[in-house]
Amino acid sequence: MKNNINHKKVLLVCLIVSLALVSVLAAGLFLSSHKENHQHDFPQWEVAGEAPQTQEGLTLSLECVERLLPASGESTDSVFLLLEKEGDTTCGPNYWVDYLCEDTWYTVYDGNVQAEYAQVLGGGAGSFTLEYTVPSGLFQTAGSYRLCIDGLGTVPIDISAPVT
Repeated sequence: MKNNINHKKVLLVCLIVSLALVSVLAAGLFLSSHKENHQHDFPQWEVAGEAPQTQEGLTLSLECVERLLPASGESTDSVFLLLEKEGDTTCGPNYWVDYLCEDTWYTVYDGNVQAEYAQVLGGGAGSFTLEYTVPSGLFQTAGSYRLCIDGLGTVPIDISAPVT
């Protein structure tokens, strides 16, 4: 009888260990497929580099994210930022959007603006609204984003519901 009880204990321990291993494998597969699913939500998916630091004397804040329908009929989303600055500043033409997935930032869109902000940035102190256009539907996945602007800085964007 004692030998039978030991076998039952061993079988119970083996069963518990097996269930734990299956749970860990299932969680790993879920997280892996979760990341792969998000890859298909965006125009690109690359591990992001360092986000630019906001220049001294500048404050960047998010005003809103909107879906726009230009006269040409091509829908886009626009990110409107409020720039408050104490003096002249400069920035590069490049901007990009990063998305946070499983504690890693991924660049999901790269953009480029023309020299349209040269006067605004060089015009001394003041508050200005800047617009950055992104592909329609870029913000369809809820989560944490950041808009990075070469030479200006980074603005966090938290999306709790798709931009409509």
